[in-house]
Amino acid sequence: MTCNQAQLVALLEAEDLQYYLIPNREGVMLTFTGSGHLFQFKIYIELDQRFVQFKSVNFLACPMDHPNLLTTLKVLGEANFRLRLMKFGWDPTDGEIAAYADIWLMDAEFTEEQFGRSIRAYMSILDDEYPKFKAAIDAGTSSGGAGDEGDDDSTIDAI
Repeated sequence: MTCNQAQLVALLEAEDLQYYLIPNREGVMLTFTGSGHLFQFKIYIELDQRFVQFKSVNFLACPMDHPNLLTTLKVLGEANFRLRLMKFGWDPTDGEIAAYADIWLMDAEFTEEQFGRSIRAYMSILDDEYPKFKAAIDAGTSSGGAGDEGDDDSTIDAI
């Protein structure tokens, strides 16, 4: 099964979300305000419409020569170990930290329920993880937060 631009738009509208179409590419851009911060992300449709990716835009950055890089990478690694849907990446060429959620649509369509849970989880996790990354970059601290108790599934169940 696949997901095309029209289906993606219908899924977004079912969630009552505002979006912007990305010119010359199948995908959309969204903006939301979390706990005191504005977030932007894109949803791309790729690989013959069988792959959907959520990707943050200008989430954070920590350049190679930053004094708190090691702490930031530790926070990134811990988040990747703990989280299921979302993964964080760090680009050593420019220090960009991006959040990804990859969804393969091989043998089923992207249902409204699956999409709704995916997009709400993505936005919630982006907002929840931001202060941890920000503290690591700014102060070199790895502050705790939701999910630090181990295999806590409360974030998934709440969405």
